[in-house]
Amino acid sequence: MFYALNTVNLNGPDTNFALNVVGVNTNANFRCIWGALDVRRMQFGLRVTF
Repeated sequence: MFYALNTVNLNGPDTNFALNVVGVNTNANFRCIWGALDVRRMQFGLRVTF
């Protein structure tokens, strides 16, 4: 359960919409996510014993 809440932080999708003369999108990467943000560098923990 150590990494249960550790989720991937993805970059935003490609939003470049390029139309040709006919009006068709020529950008094959439109709305594709090509990477992720940096990983978590630090984590805090607390242990309570009664």
